[in-house]
Amino acid sequence: MARLIERLFYRKPRQARQFRIPNESKISQNEINRERVYQSLGVWEEPGSRQAISPSPEGLSRILEIKPGSTINFFAAGSGDWARALATENKVHYSELDPELVGRHGHDLRFASASLKEASLWPRTRGQFDLSVSFEPVPMHKIGLTMSLVRSLINNIGAKIIYGSRDHRNQLVWLDEALGRLKNVYGFEHGRKVKTVQDIVSKKEQEIEVITVLTNPKTRITAWTDLSVLEIASKLGEKPQDIELKELQKELYRRGIDISKRALIQSLQRLEEIGKLCEKEEHTAKVWAKRAIKKT
Repeated sequence: MARLIERLFYRKPRQARQFRIPNESKISQNEINRERVYQSLGVWEEPGSRQAISPSPEGLSRILEIKPGSTINFFAAGSGDWARALATENKVHYSELDPELVGRHGHDLRFASASLKEASLWPRTRGQFDLSVSFEPVPMHKIGLTMSLVRSLINNIGAKIIYGSRDHRNQLVWLDEALGRLKNVYGFEHGRKVKTVQDIVSKKEQEIEVITVLTNPKTRITAWTDLSVLEIASKLGEKPQDIELKELQKELYRRGIDISKRALIQSLQRLEEIGKLCEKEEHTAKVWAKRAIKKT
């Protein structure tokens, strides 16, 4: 009897929990700062120049295994050689962070739209695009490109990232790491294939590597939930103090997202796994659960 009374009235409080998750506004600002550095160094193309490979549009959708007629979010599009080639058979939305590149290449009538966008923040609407596509998305940093891939999970199909130059093989290494972590969190399929395309400048066949991410209905809903949580948490995370779980749940409800405490904790646990890819603590937000939380 004494043991039962002790269990009922003298239980030790479970330890409070802190979640460190990506802060999308700080990650986005980091990407903008990196872009400015590249611009100041004169890294980007001179007028009239092209990307490392300028693919022939003939059969490009088939080579990349993209169904003709797809709606594509082409991010970090650069001089637009790949975006234009795909636009012959698909509805391509060109986006870039460099205003000069957008002004120089975005007016092409083959594009469904052209916009100045930081890629880690888009898309923001579930099912708006079939695919997010990019050719050698440099200088996007590790966590910035990772967040672009998380956002591609709310597309109808997923994403295609294409590499041609061996100068960017190091980006492929950590991209594999990021995809491995994301697959464990969200359960999607991904793969890499070597393909060849006809370069219209050199008139030669060029070898490329194509990374494909394939989402699914369950992944799409889960990623959408997490991105909604992330958006609110990142805004609350602009305050000096840490975010409280109760405050986050209240703000989500105020914006029409009715999520249980258990589901919110599960979302934060998934986001925390992504947050481990942040190389700087300043690119994270901290969500603090004051009271006891059971492991889920």
